[in-house]
Amino acid sequence: MSLCRNILDRRMAIFGRATMLLKQTAADTRTCKQMQIPSCLLSTSSAKSSQTDKNVTANEVQIIVKDGVRQIILNRPDKKNALTPEMFKGIFVGVSAANNDDATVVVSLTGMGDYFTSGMDMMPRPKPVVNQSELNSKQENKEDRRGRRFSKFLLCFLDCKKPLIGLVNGPTVGVGVTMLGLFDAVYASDAATFHTSFTKFGLPPEMASTYTFPRIMGYSKASKLLMFNQKMTANEAYQSGLVSRVIPHQQFNQKTKALLQEYGQLPVKSLMYSKELVRGRQRELISEVSETEQSFFDPELAKKVIMQFMAKRNQDSTKPA
Repeated sequence: MSLCRNILDRRMAIFGRATMLLKQTAADTRTCKQMQIPSCLLSTSSAKSSQTDKNVTANEVQIIVKDGVRQIILNRPDKKNALTPEMFKGIFVGVSAANNDDATVVVSLTGMGDYFTSGMDMMPRPKPVVNQSELNSKQENKEDRRGRRFSKFLLCFLDCKKPLIGLVNGPTVGVGVTMLGLFDAVYASDAATFHTSFTKFGLPPEMASTYTFPRIMGYSKASKLLMFNQKMTANEAYQSGLVSRVIPHQQFNQKTKALLQEYGQLPVKSLMYSKELVRGRQRELISEVSETEQSFFDPELAKKVIMQFMAKRNQDSTKPA
Protein backbone atom coordinates (compact mmCIF):
# COMPACT_ATOMS: atom_id res chain seq x y z
CA MET A 1 0.00 0.00 0.00
CA SER A 2 2.86 2.34 0.91
CA LEU A 3 4.57 1.57 -2.40
CA CYS A 4 1.43 2.43 -4.38
CA ARG A 5 1.07 5.69 -2.48
CA ASN A 6 4.69 6.66 -3.26
CA ILE A 7 4.20 5.94 -6.96
CA LEU A 8 0.99 7.98 -6.98
CA ASP A 9 2.70 10.89 -5.19
CA ARG A 10 5.54 10.88 -7.72
CA ARG A 11 3.13 10.89 -10.66
CA MET A 12 1.18 13.77 -9.12
CA ALA A 13 4.42 15.72 -8.61
CA ILE A 14 5.44 15.15 -12.24
CA PHE A 15 1.99 16.19 -13.41
CA GLY A 16 2.20 19.32 -11.27
CA ARG A 17 5.58 20.33 -12.72
CA ALA A 18 4.34 19.72 -16.27
CA THR A 19 1.28 21.89 -15.61
CA MET A 20 3.45 24.71 -14.27
CA LEU A 21 5.71 24.47 -17.33
CA LEU A 22 2.75 24.70 -19.69
CA LYS A 23 1.42 27.74 -17.81
CA GLN A 24 4.83 29.42 -17.94
CA THR A 25 5.13 28.72 -21.67
CA ALA A 26 1.72 30.29 -22.27
CA ALA A 27 2.71 33.29 -20.16
CA ASP A 28 5.96 33.70 -22.08
CA THR A 29 4.05 33.58 -25.36
CA ARG A 30 1.66 36.29 -24.17
CA THR A 31 4.61 38.42 -23.01
CA CYS A 32 6.32 38.10 -26.39
CA LYS A 33 3.15 39.21 -28.15
CA GLN A 34 2.78 42.21 -25.85
CA MET A 35 6.41 43.24 -26.48
CA GLN A 36 5.89 42.80 -30.24
CA ILE A 37 8.97 40.63 -30.46
CA PRO A 38 9.37 39.68 -34.11
CA SER A 39 8.68 36.16 -35.28
CA CYS A 40 12.29 35.76 -36.38
CA LEU A 41 13.31 36.08 -32.72
CA LEU A 42 10.83 33.48 -31.51
CA SER A 43 11.86 30.68 -33.84
CA THR A 44 15.06 28.80 -34.54
CA SER A 45 13.82 27.84 -37.99
CA SER A 46 15.94 29.31 -40.80
CA ALA A 47 12.87 29.75 -42.98
CA LYS A 48 10.98 31.73 -40.35
CA SER A 49 14.04 33.57 -39.06
CA SER A 50 14.85 34.98 -42.49
CA GLN A 51 11.78 37.21 -42.45
CA THR A 52 12.24 40.96 -41.90
CA ASP A 53 10.66 42.17 -38.69
CA LYS A 54 7.85 44.66 -39.21
CA ASN A 55 6.87 45.29 -35.61
CA VAL A 56 9.90 46.35 -33.55
CA THR A 57 9.68 50.03 -32.56
CA ALA A 58 7.53 50.99 -35.55
CA ASN A 59 10.23 49.72 -37.92
CA GLU A 60 12.94 52.02 -36.51
CA VAL A 61 14.96 48.90 -35.71
CA GLN A 62 14.82 46.18 -38.35
CA ILE A 63 15.96 42.64 -37.60
CA ILE A 64 16.74 40.12 -40.33
CA VAL A 65 18.10 36.62 -39.72
CA LYS A 66 19.39 34.91 -42.83
CA ASP A 67 22.23 32.54 -43.73
CA GLY A 68 23.58 32.52 -40.18
CA VAL A 69 23.68 36.31 -39.85
CA ARG A 70 21.41 38.29 -37.51
CA GLN A 71 21.35 41.81 -38.97
CA ILE A 72 20.15 44.63 -36.73
CA ILE A 73 19.55 47.78 -38.78
CA LEU A 74 18.91 51.22 -37.32
CA ASN A 75 16.23 52.62 -39.60
CA ARG A 76 15.69 56.26 -38.74
CA PRO A 77 17.77 57.94 -41.45
CA ASP A 78 15.81 61.21 -41.44
CA LYS A 79 17.00 61.72 -37.82
CA LYS A 80 20.52 60.40 -38.47
CA ASN A 81 19.51 57.22 -36.62
CA ALA A 82 19.35 59.08 -33.30
CA LEU A 83 18.48 56.48 -30.67
CA THR A 84 15.16 56.74 -28.87
CA PRO A 85 14.31 54.64 -25.77
CA GLU A 86 12.25 52.38 -28.04
CA MET A 87 15.25 51.86 -30.31
CA PHE A 88 17.46 50.97 -27.36
CA LYS A 89 14.85 48.36 -26.47
CA GLY A 90 14.74 47.09 -30.06
CA ILE A 91 18.52 46.62 -30.13
CA PHE A 92 18.40 44.93 -26.73
CA VAL A 93 15.72 42.48 -27.90
CA GLY A 94 17.57 41.71 -31.14
CA VAL A 95 20.96 41.10 -29.53
CA SER A 96 19.60 39.20 -26.52
CA ALA A 97 17.70 36.74 -28.72
CA ALA A 98 20.87 35.67 -30.55
CA ASN A 99 22.11 33.32 -27.81
CA ASN A 100 19.15 30.96 -28.09
CA ASP A 101 18.58 31.24 -31.84
CA ASP A 102 20.06 28.26 -33.71
CA ALA A 103 19.75 30.22 -36.97
CA THR A 104 22.17 32.91 -35.71
CA VAL A 105 25.92 32.44 -36.02
CA VAL A 106 27.02 36.09 -35.89
CA VAL A 107 25.27 39.38 -35.06
CA SER A 108 25.80 42.61 -37.00
CA LEU A 109 24.67 46.17 -36.28
CA THR A 110 24.55 48.92 -38.89
CA GLY A 111 22.64 52.06 -39.82
CA MET A 112 20.36 52.95 -42.70
CA GLY A 113 21.28 56.07 -44.67
CA ASP A 114 24.31 58.31 -44.20
CA TYR A 115 24.82 57.83 -40.43
CA PHE A 116 25.59 54.82 -38.29
CA THR A 117 23.96 56.73 -35.42
CA SER A 118 24.11 60.28 -34.10
CA GLY A 119 23.84 58.93 -30.55
CA MET A 120 21.03 59.36 -28.08
CA ASP A 121 18.10 61.45 -29.28
CA MET A 122 18.09 64.60 -27.14
CA MET A 123 15.00 66.14 -28.70
CA PRO A 124 12.09 66.55 -26.24
CA ARG A 125 9.44 63.85 -26.57
CA PRO A 126 5.71 64.10 -25.82
CA LYS A 127 4.92 63.12 -22.23
CA PRO A 128 1.64 61.73 -20.89
CA VAL A 129 -0.32 63.89 -18.48
CA VAL A 130 0.17 62.66 -14.89
CA ASN A 131 -0.85 63.93 -11.48
CA GLN A 132 1.65 65.64 -9.18
CA SER A 133 2.39 62.61 -7.00
CA GLU A 134 3.18 60.50 -10.05
CA LEU A 135 5.33 63.33 -11.43
CA ASN A 136 7.33 63.57 -8.19
CA SER A 137 7.82 59.82 -8.10
CA LYS A 138 9.00 59.74 -11.70
CA GLN A 139 11.40 62.63 -11.09
CA GLU A 140 12.92 60.88 -8.06
CA ASN A 141 13.52 57.69 -10.05
CA LYS A 142 14.72 59.37 -13.25
CA GLU A 143 18.42 58.93 -12.55
CA ASP A 144 17.93 55.30 -11.45
CA ARG A 145 16.00 54.54 -14.64
CA ARG A 146 18.76 56.01 -16.80
CA GLY A 147 21.36 53.91 -15.01
CA ARG A 148 19.28 50.76 -15.35
CA ARG A 149 18.67 51.41 -19.05
CA PHE A 150 22.37 51.78 -19.81
CA SER A 151 23.31 48.84 -17.59
CA LYS A 152 20.74 46.65 -19.36
CA PHE A 153 21.85 47.89 -22.77
CA LEU A 154 25.52 47.19 -21.98
CA LEU A 155 24.72 43.73 -20.62
CA CYS A 156 22.99 42.65 -23.84
CA PHE A 157 26.32 43.13 -25.65
CA LEU A 158 28.38 41.80 -22.78
CA ASP A 159 26.29 38.63 -22.44
CA CYS A 160 26.05 37.93 -26.17
CA LYS A 161 27.84 34.61 -26.69
CA LYS A 162 28.06 35.00 -30.46
CA PRO A 163 30.39 37.37 -32.33
CA LEU A 164 29.22 40.98 -32.56
CA ILE A 165 30.20 42.85 -35.71
CA GLY A 166 29.80 46.61 -36.12
CA LEU A 167 29.27 47.88 -39.66
CA VAL A 168 29.88 51.62 -39.33
CA ASN A 169 28.44 52.94 -42.56
CA GLY A 170 28.92 56.63 -41.73
CA PRO A 171 29.51 59.09 -38.88
CA THR A 172 28.79 57.83 -35.39
CA VAL A 173 28.41 59.84 -32.20
CA GLY A 174 28.24 59.24 -28.45
CA VAL A 175 26.93 55.82 -27.47
CA GLY A 176 27.31 54.79 -31.11
CA VAL A 177 31.06 55.10 -30.55
CA THR A 178 31.39 53.77 -27.01
CA MET A 179 29.42 50.57 -27.70
CA LEU A 180 32.03 49.56 -30.30
CA GLY A 181 34.51 48.72 -27.56
CA LEU A 182 32.29 45.73 -26.76
CA PHE A 183 32.21 44.42 -30.34
CA ASP A 184 34.39 41.63 -31.70
CA ALA A 185 35.03 43.27 -35.07
CA VAL A 186 34.30 46.73 -36.47
CA TYR A 187 34.29 47.50 -40.21
CA ALA A 188 34.05 51.15 -41.16
CA SER A 189 33.34 53.06 -44.34
CA ASP A 190 36.03 55.60 -45.15
CA ALA A 191 33.23 58.19 -44.80
CA ALA A 192 32.78 57.28 -41.12
CA THR A 193 33.88 59.51 -38.26
CA PHE A 194 33.92 58.81 -34.51
CA HIS A 195 32.99 61.55 -32.07
CA THR A 196 31.92 61.79 -28.44
CA SER A 197 30.92 65.01 -26.69
CA PHE A 198 30.54 63.89 -23.11
CA THR A 199 32.44 66.69 -21.38
CA LYS A 200 30.81 69.24 -23.69
CA PHE A 201 27.42 68.21 -22.29
CA GLY A 202 28.54 67.67 -18.70
CA LEU A 203 28.27 63.88 -18.97
CA PRO A 204 30.66 61.09 -17.98
CA PRO A 205 31.61 58.51 -20.62
CA GLU A 206 29.45 55.38 -20.74
CA MET A 207 29.31 51.75 -21.89
CA ALA A 208 32.52 50.97 -19.97
CA SER A 209 34.48 52.95 -22.58
CA THR A 210 36.75 54.28 -19.81
CA TYR A 211 38.08 50.71 -19.63
CA THR A 212 37.71 49.38 -23.18
CA PHE A 213 39.10 52.41 -25.04
CA PRO A 214 42.39 52.81 -23.11
CA ARG A 215 42.83 49.04 -23.42
CA ILE A 216 42.25 49.16 -27.19
CA MET A 217 43.99 52.38 -28.20
CA GLY A 218 46.10 53.50 -25.25
CA TYR A 219 45.44 56.17 -22.64
CA SER A 220 46.42 59.22 -24.70
CA LYS A 221 44.22 58.49 -27.73
CA ALA A 222 41.33 57.38 -25.54
CA SER A 223 41.54 60.68 -23.65
CA LYS A 224 41.39 62.66 -26.90
CA LEU A 225 38.16 60.90 -27.77
CA LEU A 226 36.48 60.67 -24.36
CA MET A 227 37.72 63.79 -22.56
CA PHE A 228 38.58 66.37 -25.20
CA ASN A 229 35.78 65.75 -27.74
CA GLN A 230 38.16 65.27 -30.67
CA LYS A 231 36.73 63.62 -33.76
CA MET A 232 38.48 60.60 -35.28
CA THR A 233 38.44 59.71 -38.95
CA ALA A 234 37.95 56.10 -40.01
CA ASN A 235 41.66 55.74 -40.74
CA GLU A 236 42.59 57.21 -37.34
CA ALA A 237 40.20 54.79 -35.67
CA TYR A 238 41.81 51.94 -37.62
CA GLN A 239 45.30 53.01 -36.59
CA SER A 240 44.07 53.20 -32.99
CA GLY A 241 42.74 49.64 -33.08
CA LEU A 242 39.07 50.54 -32.63
CA VAL A 243 38.31 49.60 -36.26
CA SER A 244 39.32 46.28 -37.80
CA ARG A 245 39.27 47.43 -41.41
CA VAL A 246 38.39 50.54 -43.45
CA ILE A 247 36.45 49.98 -46.67
CA PRO A 248 35.87 52.52 -49.47
CA HIS A 249 32.37 53.92 -49.06
CA GLN A 250 31.19 52.94 -52.54
CA GLN A 251 32.16 49.32 -51.88
CA PHE A 252 31.06 49.15 -48.25
CA ASN A 253 27.76 47.31 -48.65
CA GLN A 254 29.17 44.82 -51.14
CA LYS A 255 32.33 44.04 -49.13
CA THR A 256 30.59 43.75 -45.76
CA LYS A 257 27.87 41.54 -47.23
CA ALA A 258 30.54 39.13 -48.49
CA LEU A 259 32.28 39.12 -45.10
CA LEU A 260 29.03 38.40 -43.25
CA GLN A 261 28.17 35.58 -45.64
CA GLU A 262 31.59 34.06 -44.95
CA TYR A 263 31.27 34.41 -41.17
CA GLY A 264 27.72 33.04 -41.19
CA GLN A 265 29.05 29.68 -42.44
CA LEU A 266 31.63 29.25 -39.67
CA PRO A 267 31.03 26.62 -36.95
CA VAL A 268 29.06 28.46 -34.26
CA LYS A 269 30.32 26.40 -31.29
CA SER A 270 33.93 27.14 -32.17
CA LEU A 271 33.15 30.85 -32.46
CA MET A 272 31.36 30.87 -29.10
CA TYR A 273 34.19 29.01 -27.33
CA SER A 274 36.78 31.35 -28.85
CA LYS A 275 34.83 34.45 -27.81
CA GLU A 276 34.47 33.17 -24.25
CA LEU A 277 38.20 32.52 -24.03
CA VAL A 278 39.04 35.98 -25.39
CA ARG A 279 36.44 38.05 -23.50
CA GLY A 280 34.97 35.95 -20.72
CA ARG A 281 37.38 37.07 -18.02
CA GLN A 282 36.53 40.76 -18.63
CA ARG A 283 32.78 40.47 -18.16
CA GLU A 284 32.58 41.19 -14.44
CA LEU A 285 35.15 43.99 -14.56
CA ILE A 286 33.42 45.73 -17.48
CA SER A 287 30.09 45.58 -15.66
CA GLU A 288 31.66 47.17 -12.56
CA VAL A 289 33.27 49.91 -14.66
CA SER A 290 29.92 50.73 -16.24
CA GLU A 291 28.29 51.04 -12.81
CA THR A 292 31.06 53.40 -11.69
CA GLU A 293 30.59 55.54 -14.81
CA GLN A 294 26.88 55.85 -14.06
CA SER A 295 27.60 56.90 -10.47
CA PHE A 296 29.32 60.03 -11.82
CA PHE A 297 26.28 61.10 -13.82
CA ASP A 298 25.02 64.52 -12.63
CA PRO A 299 21.44 64.90 -13.94
CA GLU A 300 21.15 68.60 -13.04
CA LEU A 301 24.36 69.59 -14.81
CA ALA A 302 23.49 67.46 -17.83
CA LYS A 303 20.00 68.98 -18.01
CA LYS A 304 21.40 72.51 -17.89
CA VAL A 305 23.99 71.91 -20.62
CA ILE A 306 21.50 70.10 -22.87
CA MET A 307 18.97 72.94 -22.50
CA GLN A 308 21.68 75.40 -23.55
CA PHE A 309 22.50 73.20 -26.53
CA MET A 310 18.84 73.00 -27.58
CA ALA A 311 18.41 76.78 -27.22
CA LYS A 312 21.45 77.40 -29.43
CA ARG A 313 20.21 74.84 -31.96
CA ASN A 314 16.79 76.52 -32.16
CA GLN A 315 18.46 79.91 -32.50
CA ASP A 316 20.67 78.69 -35.33
CA SER A 317 17.68 77.17 -37.13
CA THR A 318 15.90 80.54 -37.21
CA LYS A 319 18.83 82.39 -38.76
CA PRO A 320 18.43 83.25 -42.46
CA ALA A 321 20.43 81.04 -44.80
